[in-house]
Amino acid sequence: MIFNRTLTTAILLVLMNGCTQHHGLGLPDNSDTKDQRAFLYGSQVDIPNGEFGPEPQCTARQHSSKSLSARPLPLSPVLGPGDLLEIDIGIDKALSGHFIIADDGHLHLAMLPPVLAAGQSTQQLAQKLELALIKQGIYKAHALMLDVRVLQWAAIDITVQGSVFAPGRVRINTKTKDSITESELLARGDYAPLRYLSEALRAASGVRPDADLSNVQLKRGGWTYSVNVAGIVSGHSYEDIPLLAGDKVWVPSTGCMQEYLIRPSMITPKGMRVFLSNLSETASNNSNAAVGRYSSNLPYGSRLLHAAASANCMGGASLSNASRRIILATRNPFTGKTQVVERSIEELLRHPDRDILNPYLMPNDAIACYDSDISNARSLARSLLDILSPIKLL
Repeated sequence: MIFNRTLTTAILLVLMNGCTQHHGLGLPDNSDTKDQRAFLYGSQVDIPNGEFGPEPQCTARQHSSKSLSARPLPLSPVLGPGDLLEIDIGIDKALSGHFIIADDGHLHLAMLPPVLAAGQSTQQLAQKLELALIKQGIYKAHALMLDVRVLQWAAIDITVQGSVFAPGRVRINTKTKDSITESELLARGDYAPLRYLSEALRAASGVRPDADLSNVQLKRGGWTYSVNVAGIVSGHSYEDIPLLAGDKVWVPSTGCMQEYLIRPSMITPKGMRVFLSNLSETASNNSNAAVGRYSSNLPYGSRLLHAAASANCMGGASLSNASRRIILATRNPFTGKTQVVERSIEELLRHPDRDILNPYLMPNDAIACYDSDISNARSLARSLLDILSPIKLL
């Protein structure tokens, strides 16, 4: 009998010690302090200058636009490697035909030296070919009629860096055989809406909420152009620039969160994947908790409260579920570190408009739900019964 009491006491001490360690995780509380706002990327607040460098305030850069070059913006599409061309020289069938621009950007025709085509318009290329034919003595100037048409624009690789969700090299204007109709194959000309700057930003998984859309920088051939694409989101007019293979795009940061960019658009994500976990006593696994594919794919612009509802962290008996907690793990792109914050479900429901309590979710965030103290005490009591029942039989 004494042995049983001693064993029971030891078991209680071990369980209580485990509970003490659980409550001593040291997660941030729900206090609305300035320091905590600065460290939470999903909140619409200014980022401190001392931590991320001497960045101006958000309001000072929203409408900034400066020209970095004396050249006008390249608004007309230009040719590049892989583009399929049709060259028509009247009755001369030997030199006429379909040609593809080589990897080095040159066009190779019979009886002519390589002609640089990359970076040229169709009119400029036609003039170059006419001069080459006249210089080689193949045609007289008054007897030459030459026309260049684009039959198909090729896919191009662009480097996108800065305030985008997936910086790196992206390929745009990709087409499959199934996407091209027979009439398009027979028709002359091609339309390439996916070879523009907006498509490159979309292919990089969209711009982040801190992106400075008024000063997107395009680097090409030693020149840097400043492009204002804020109208894509605001609905105002903007200049979408056709891109060339090898172009480099840099999206600067304003240094703060901008709420108008946290919604689906042409250059922001339409949806996002978040990782949800709701392992509770009433739901022993995510499948039983209805945490599946559709609940973990949320529209871009969703907040922590939406994730709590999607993971079934809310509802049920108010006495046992009102004090449940939710954990958010998100990555701060400025520091490269993962932030972990804890929120009360009850506080979320009472103050859903407070950004620090109910921050916006970002792609690949992780959310976990924890039971209330009553549910934890009930689980502890059941664990004790499971342990003590075999002891009584001794």
